[in-house]
Amino acid sequence: MIPDEREWQAQERAMQCERAGLEIPASDTLGTAYLAVAQALNQAPEPLLPADFAARVAALAASGRQATEIESRLERFLLLGLSAAFGVCALAAVVIYGSNWLGNSFSMLAQVGTLNLAWPMALAACLGVSWFSEAVRRRMTDEPAHPV
Repeated sequence: MIPDEREWQAQERAMQCERAGLEIPASDTLGTAYLAVAQALNQAPEPLLPADFAARVAALAASGRQATEIESRLERFLLLGLSAAFGVCALAAVVIYGSNWLGNSFSMLAQVGTLNLAWPMALAACLGVSWFSEAVRRRMTDEPAHPV
């Protein structure tokens, strides 16, 4: 008999004994080791929900609010901040470049093909900000500041 088959049969014996409520002989050391695993598999895990979980869900359902309200507030705040930053940058571009801001923008776009680390750094910064904002959003939704 190959070793894997012996292991498998010992696991099966332990599961059958556990289901039938029988004891495994003490001489079957491999089966005895798997009996503890079979007993653990037959017991349902205890729920890790708070004691007032049902009351909180019922209150949330009765209020008609959605659980994503916190998320949408954060997203609205971030969108407002991004829009304000875009507006400030657009105003600064018009002030700095005057009436020729569009022509200067096209001349900067012509330099995109040249070897320059500014664009990869900008991409890395965008990815970092995106990752950070997602991490903040997840943290705020996993650990709400207010009880529901």
